[in-house]
Amino acid sequence: MKIIKGSANPKTEEKNFYQLSDFIYNLENPLFGKKEDEKYIWTLFKKVNNSWKQVSGNIKYGEKVPYTFGEKVTGIPFKIEVHVERTNLLNKNEKVLAANLIVTPRTKNESTIGRVILLNKEKANVNTAKFNESLTAEARTSNLVGKEITFYLWEEDATEDKKYQKPKTAQVDRYGIARVKFNLSDYATPQTWMSFFTGDDNVTKKFFVTASYQLKEVTNKTPVTVTQQQPETKKKQSGPIEKLTEIVLIGVVKTAELFDDKTKTPTSI
Repeated sequence: MKIIKGSANPKTEEKNFYQLSDFIYNLENPLFGKKEDEKYIWTLFKKVNNSWKQVSGNIKYGEKVPYTFGEKVTGIPFKIEVHVERTNLLNKNEKVLAANLIVTPRTKNESTIGRVILLNKEKANVNTAKFNESLTAEARTSNLVGKEITFYLWEEDATEDKKYQKPKTAQVDRYGIARVKFNLSDYATPQTWMSFFTGDDNVTKKFFVTASYQLKEVTNKTPVTVTQQQPETKKKQSGPIEKLTEIVLIGVVKTAELFDDKTKTPTSI
């Protein structure tokens, strides 16, 4: 028993090789190996109106052959058949099917998100920010002009369900770039806000962005480090009113966490 080895989804405009191989290693047993008088014949068929039509002028010979599919046949199924021509026990020539494989060419111009960056355009050091500032996310793409990219901004250590909240979308421009802006104050977790409300001025968090298109996702490699906005004047010692306000704020944050909406509703820009 033989099989055809090769890609079932070859790229168009590229030479793709296909090879006839034994399904089970034959250990050089002459009963299963190739005989001297055997000749392998490769025939290509194209699917037309739910039936297979032979592609003329495309007969090939040997155990390994190349096929190159044009861009215009992207997505159209083809069937490769290999017949073996040999002399049977009655000393007569016979031609029998040895193996077949269905292939569907894919475009060489694949749509991809190549690189994603996140930065603070308002600072010289674009990789730092305060929580009252905004960040810009950009996706550099290939063959996606006019398509819509979805962006998700998330804080380090965020759980999977937290990463995909409050998405934003943008169309890819003629230069292959999709761009959105995020207000950081909308994306800090309740735990982070609690740290700020309790007076921890040393809190720092790293933020990442993930760009998505048709289940393909790319995340930026360099995060933006975010810190608390420092007050202009020295912080006064907390009195009873300040302490009460702080307790109320913590309660609000905890309540928000309990009733956090986990739905994923894209927000277009």
